[in-house]
Formats: sequence, structure tokens, C-alpha cells
Amino acid sequence: MKTTVLKLSELSCGHCVASTKKALEAVPGVVSADVTIDKAIVLGDVDAHALIKAVKDAGYKAQLENDDHTIVLNLSDLSCDHCVGTTKKALEAVPGVSDVQVSLNKAIVKGDASPEALITAVEKAGYKATLASAK
Repeated sequence: MKTTVLKLSELSCGHCVASTKKALEAVPGVVSADVTIDKAIVLGDVDAHALIKAVKDAGYKAQLENDDHTIVLNLSDLSCDHCVGTTKKALEAVPGVSDVQVSLNKAIVKGDASPEALITAVEKAGYKATLASAK
């Protein structure tokens, strides 16, 4: 179970907050939603895009508070620019990735993809990766 924090806008009163809370809690997988005028903290196994759509459908705006998470991977077995390009292409193909920077020994990935999915993509491309950090 994960926690997703959304930055909200265009809510101006208690009715707006209640409508947004109801919309978020109706999304399959949501266990609870704590909503204020400018923020929603949602607990559950649910895609952030589904939450943002629910808020939009309720008539308000939402975005991920930390719009892009940054994951740093330590890479090994890369020896040339071709290896870097192959690894970058593999990481860009992972759903949820918005930006990738790759060097011979490190990849910096932005987006909402899981570290496990990124490591698997690197390994399928023929290289090794370990999680250095995630923010």
C-alpha cells in the first residue's frame, strides 16, 4: 500500500473539499483520502493518474506534489556510448518514466516508475543496475 500526495487547486470551501474526498474515495484501490483545500493525502494501491482524473472529473485541478520522483541507479557493465544509448532507450520504455540521463556508471530517472521496473529494464538490456537512491 502506498501514499500519494496531490497538490490541489480551485477548491475554495468545505463543499469543494467534501466533493473531492468523495471522488477520490470512489477510485478503486483507495483505502482513505485526507483532503484539505490545497492537498490530498491518499492511501491505497492506485495509480496517481487515476486520482488526478477523479479530481478533474469533480471539477478541480490536481497534480502530484512531487511531480516527478527521482531514482538514481548505479550501473555496471556499460563500456561505451552504444551501451549508454541502449540503456537509456530501455529505461525510457518503462511506463511512468518522464526523463532519463545515463552515463557509463549511473542513471538518473524521473517519473513515477518503480525502482524494480527500472532495474529489470536495465537487466533485460544486458547490463546490471542497483538502486543508489530514490526521492
